[in-house]
Amino acid sequence: MTQLTPKVLRLYDRKGLLVPEEKDAFTNYRCYTYDQIERGSKIRTLSWMGFYLTTLPAAKVVSTIYKDLIRKRVLSIPAYLNAWRRADFG
Repeated sequence: MTQLTPKVLRLYDRKGLLVPEEKDAFTNYRCYTYDQIERGSKIRTLSWMGFYLTTLPAAKVVSTIYKDLIRKRVLSIPAYLNAWRRADFG
């Protein structure tokens, strides 16, 4: 559904970014709500965009600042590209 691996889900849980609604005491299977699934997808997208997990806010505010973070990242692309073009790799 979200294409988040169990390893990634455990990492998000440890970092407090996506704590499951409940865990099965016997199997340790994680259960997520629909809102949490959406939040996990947003966290994954931000991670793919280059945001480090340590810079992402706590899970409860990811949804509220998601658009703002993406807007800021998109606005920073021209400056990044200009710096790349001016870089001397030789």
